[in-house]
Amino acid sequence: MGKARWAVVVTAVCLVVAAVAVAYVAGKAKAVPVQEVVRAKRFELVDAKGAVRGVISMGEDARSPGVAFLDAKGKRRAELTTKSDGSSLLALHDKSGWVRLTLTQLTEGTAFLTLHDEENRIRVLLEVASDGNPTLVMLDKEKVLWQAP
Repeated sequence: MGKARWAVVVTAVCLVVAAVAVAYVAGKAKAVPVQEVVRAKRFELVDAKGAVRGVISMGEDARSPGVAFLDAKGKRRAELTTKSDGSSLLALHDKSGWVRLTLTQLTEGTAFLTLHDEENRIRVLLEVASDGNPTLVMLDKEKVLWQAP
C-alpha cells in the first residue's frame, strides 16, 4: 500500500472514531428540561444594556397583579393592573411620568375613560355606568366646562 492510500485509510478511521465519540457524547447529554409552569412574584424584562424595561409582578400589596412598561430612562410609560377588589386599570404615562390616560373597569360594571393634563388633572371623563347610562364631562383647571347628560 502506498503512502497516499495509508493516509486515506488513517483519515477514514479517525473520522469513524470521531463520529462514534460524538454520537456517544450526544447520547449521554441530557436535554434541558422545559418547565410547564414558571412561578415567581416578579419577572423583569431587560434591554441589551441590562436596564429594566418591563415588569410583571404582584403589586405592593402582594394581591394585585400587574404589568408595567418603562422607557429607556426608567420612567413608567404604561401599566395594566388588576386590583384586589376585582377592578382593572390601564394607565398611560407621558415622558415625565404623569398619567395622561386611564381606562378603569370597576367590579360592579362601571367603566371610565379619563384624559389628564400635564399636571395630572382630569380634563375629560367618559363614564358608562353599570346600568348602561353614559356621561361625558369636560373640565378646565377649576370647573366643569361641559357635561352630558
